Amino acid sequence: MNNPQPEFDPYDFSWTNLNRIGKGPTLPLPPGETIKAVMKKYPLLPPKISEKARERIEARREAAEAEAEAEAKAKAPPTTKTPKKPVTATAFQLRDPASLPERDWLFGRHYIRKYATASVGPGGGGKTAHSISETLAMVTGRPLLDPDGPLTKPLRVWWVNCEDPQDEIDRRFHAAAKHFKVTAEQIGGRLFTDSGRDQEFVIARTEGRDLKVAEPFVAEMVAEIKRREIDIVIVDPFVSTHEAPENDNSAMQRVTAAWVRVADEANCGVELVHHVAKNQGEVTADSARGGGAFKDKVRSMRVFNAMTLPEAEKAGIDDPRAYFRLDFGKVNMVASGRSQWRRFVSVPLGNGGVFSLGDEIGVVEPWRWPSSDVLAERQAEARMSVVAEVPVDTLTGLKVRLDAAAYKADPKGKPWAGDVVMELTGATDRKEAKAMLDAWVEMGELAVVEQYDATARKPRNFIKPASAPT
Repeated sequence: MNNPQPEFDPYDFSWTNLNRIGKGPTLPLPPGETIKAVMKKYPLLPPKISEKARERIEARREAAEAEAEAEAKAKAPPTTKTPKKPVTATAFQLRDPASLPERDWLFGRHYIRKYATASVGPGGGGKTAHSISETLAMVTGRPLLDPDGPLTKPLRVWWVNCEDPQDEIDRRFHAAAKHFKVTAEQIGGRLFTDSGRDQEFVIARTEGRDLKVAEPFVAEMVAEIKRREIDIVIVDPFVSTHEAPENDNSAMQRVTAAWVRVADEANCGVELVHHVAKNQGEVTADSARGGGAFKDKVRSMRVFNAMTLPEAEKAGIDDPRAYFRLDFGKVNMVASGRSQWRRFVSVPLGNGGVFSLGDEIGVVEPWRWPSSDVLAERQAEARMSVVAEVPVDTLTGLKVRLDAAAYKADPKGKPWAGDVVMELTGATDRKEAKAMLDAWVEMGELAVVEQYDATARKPRNFIKPASAPT
């Protein structure tokens, strides 16, 4: 019985081992041949590795890994842990209040250094356009949104839009500058604008089930703000800066706290432009989308509300869609003031060449609610316009009818004076007839007179001619 051939070791390149495959070269090595050439000429079939050979292979692998790990540790710089400061209680010292440092308000009793603030409103409600007009006011020091306001110290502002491309940002700022006649000299290199499509402005990301603050991003933001000496950073919209579930109060608190860190460490103000939940009516501080931790973490919050139809009617506005107001939904450093009103105006850029006007951009400008005198004058004009087309003869006939009988002023009374108006003027409904009666009373043609009503057995108001019919 022949002795079995010894098992081939694939990691042994000696000639003794190579001859074990049964088809290897025989000694001596042919002239000019190398081991690699011989191995190429005589390819090895996948051998069965013995347990002993496998153990040797594993031992060599572990030794190599340990050597690489030791080498990496040797090359790594030494790490020194900063000892954690122990928690201590600091004694309060009462002193002259005049010696305390003043709050560092930056703009409009809303923006303040070392704090995060917020502006909240529905989509398309004017938040972005308003922040652009406000930014130009801050960098120029001109009261663009308060015509009677004073000049202020020009600020350095970094305006970041996480959704629009840079060319759209440029269009909107150029339209606002054109409308307010802002020049490059007035901006003076104090304005910085960037798009989230060109670089990421994400301050918190989800890793599995955890939310992690992007510490490298925080460090980069703080470093760039300090390098540029930025006073205010405006981030629009807030939702694009994180991956947190908005209904998770704990997650929203961490995201907002991260932006507060940026404001504190960079010594600037951070404004977060935020949306409201859908199907909201009147917007309040509680309308902000997501958990209440966002509202609680920011220092000041403004809310945006579109002009309502009753407000438009009262102000004499035909189309209220271009008007909105700002209210302080949360103010814990200054007393809440009255509403500030704004409106959109369309500004053509003239960038369409010869055959087109080009783009028209909505720019936000200040708007004031009309005074009571102006409102009264408008209402009087509106009332008089109702009867402007009524012939004199018709009015004369109306006076004769009202003078001859007792027609009540109250539309619920019978007989009502408005029934005669509808009969003589052709008014189609009671609302129009009442408006005509009110107009003639306002003009002094008719008067409301109190007389005894025999039917009701008590005094009632009746409509009578203020002057005798002619």
